[in-house]
Amino acid sequence: MKKVLTAFKKLQKVLGSLKKVYLEVVDKDQVIIDATIQRFRFTTELFWKFLQEYFRTKEVYIDYPKDVLKQAYASRIINDEKMWIQIFEDKKLIPYTYNEELAHQIFKRIQRYVPEIQSTVDKIKKELLPEIKLENHEPEGR
Repeated sequence: MKKVLTAFKKLQKVLGSLKKVYLEVVDKDQVIIDATIQRFRFTTELFWKFLQEYFRTKEVYIDYPKDVLKQAYASRIINDEKMWIQIFEDKKLIPYTYNEELAHQIFKRIQRYVPEIQSTVDKIKKELLPEIKLENHEPEGR
């Protein structure tokens, strides 16, 4: 359970970091978009790895993000399977975000994704890890 707790704390921290930038006014500042996209990548990576560790505690061994999502949906950890699949499809597009138009499109979708990710993390904290007192990990400063 210690690995699960560690993975969850990392997820909370990086999600807090993403939340600090995803609603920034962009204007012409590509740096905000780039930072948001990278923090989104970190968040989604830690999200599926947390779930992978969680399922291992239940003796369910899953090696790929898409399979983890399917198990999470079947286990009722995630509610909107289509959105989560789109989240991970966008994660796969991140290496191509040197294309500014694609970067702007993904940035806009991230703004829809973050509340879903936060809601799911809150649900995990409340329903899957209730016996463990977890602090809120907000990154310091900017």
